[in-house]
Amino acid sequence: MIDELSDDLLLLTATREGELAISAKMRFALAGSELVRLAAAGRVEIAGGRIVVRDAAPTGDSLLDAALASMAGGWRRPTASAWVARNRRGLVGRYLAQ
Repeated sequence: MIDELSDDLLLLTATREGELAISAKMRFALAGSELVRLAAAGRVEIAGGRIVVRDAAPTGDSLLDAALASMAGGWRRPTASAWVARNRRGLVGRYLAQ
């Protein structure tokens, strides 16, 4: 299910010993999964190469809500690649804690 995409990404990093081998690039994968989940839910879309927020109402998922809020309100809409590349400190840790 699309709502579990971020969880699935983290599970794919599990080693045979049951530990997580998180790479430095996991933050990009998680941010990308947030963008996909929000697009699948009809909350955002890409228009003119930029992210357009269609519905900024809370999703019920605090991490997804934070992602959605970070896409809205700027003077210029971000491109998908720029938004995914944005350094959101502690993103991986917040997903692990969840």
